[in-house]
Amino acid sequence: MAYRLFIVATARHGTGDAQVLNEGLEDWARANGAKWLRLGVVQGNVRAERYWESLGYIQTRTREGMQMGKLTNTVRVMVKRSPAEPSKSSCRWFRAIGLKFRVRSNDEGI
Repeated sequence: MAYRLFIVATARHGTGDAQVLNEGLEDWARANGAKWLRLGVVQGNVRAERYWESLGYIQTRTREGMQMGKLTNTVRVMVKRSPAEPSKSSCRWFRAIGLKFRVRSNDEGI
């Protein structure tokens, strides 16, 4: 299972929202049996690259020629083990805002 897109509005950068959202997604993934988490970040988006690395994600490969709207990007594929324990606040916060997840099956390996 995977979620498709995780973007935090520019106006919300630096507020801690991305970390809370990510904790909630990690908790949800763990609760649903995920052993690994995988994401893609556009190569050259230094702020995002540093953020995901600070959370323990490591690059496993790059994918060139990824179409995103009118742009074609190189994406760094990054992974980390699913957390063993849920964060203290994220699940309550997700329920409070009524966030829903779209899930799709994913046949690709890491």
